[in-house]
Amino acid sequence: MVLNNVLNQEINNEEVLEAKNLFAIDYLKLKVEITNNPLELSQDMVIPLTKFDGEFQPLQESYSKQWVCGSHNDKIQIKSINENEIQIKGNLFKWLNGQNVTGTTDLIQLVLDTVTRLSQIFNAITPTDTEIENIKLGLFRIYRIDVNKALLFDDKQKAQQYLTLIKEHGTYPRRDREVEKNGIYFGKRSKRTTLLYYFKGQEVRTHNKQQIGLTSELKEYADHMVRCEVRLFSQQLRDSELQYGYCWDEELIQQLVEDSHCKLNLPEPISEIELPAKYIRFLATQKQGALHIGYTASTTARYKRVLARDYGLMV
Repeated sequence: MVLNNVLNQEINNEEVLEAKNLFAIDYLKLKVEITNNPLELSQDMVIPLTKFDGEFQPLQESYSKQWVCGSHNDKIQIKSINENEIQIKGNLFKWLNGQNVTGTTDLIQLVLDTVTRLSQIFNAITPTDTEIENIKLGLFRIYRIDVNKALLFDDKQKAQQYLTLIKEHGTYPRRDREVEKNGIYFGKRSKRTTLLYYFKGQEVRTHNKQQIGLTSELKEYADHMVRCEVRLFSQQLRDSELQYGYCWDEELIQQLVEDSHCKLNLPEPISEIELPAKYIRFLATQKQGALHIGYTASTTARYKRVLARDYGLMV
């Protein structure tokens, strides 16, 4: 299990459980050279016209997009550009595996597995040996990529408290913040990069029909997890010279997410002695392991929320 071989790492003065395989690729939008039959693959075709010397002349055909359901019920979107190119959009790992609580940082293998699966679904997709080799070399164009890291806590409550702390007090240099029910965005409308944090356990429950590959162990794992996700769009990818598959490896993904996460600003936790007296007593009772004696479950939960939200203390 992923929860094995954990180690402790300090993040904003809170102990967060770190496990292996924390980083992953999420959403992708890419264009790959694959031999295909656009007329057979597409449901619709549009032929745009432009006027030249007083007469309308046809331009290149535009084929319709279509959603492709995988064996695990999730969907990705494909669109034939021409008989040599296909655009693919979606969470490829979830489409292939039925869950994205875990993931992969192997971009090339992920794209290769997706193309192989598409060629098994559609007779109209027939990649040649050369095209397969080119994919293995990373010769495909990326227009958007989302990469993430799992911040793991020792229980669900602490994960939710950490997200609450970010939502209440987190700031990010030169980025607008936008708080939503299950997360917070920094630079949501940016055409370059967006950073977001969300509680994975809630996200799994909200989209459970798309995660039919989940086991009870993975659901429990998600309940310990706050996702830190970085979205990179086409303009940023071009400017950073990261628009091709061969540019990407695990080290780059880790660096991109860590560099973004480390810029998150959270207030330093207040000293316990500066707290109101009722919270000092509460913390003293907690240290003695006697919360269940001195406080009801609802009061304990409320005090923990207030301490995280108003004072930056994770209990």
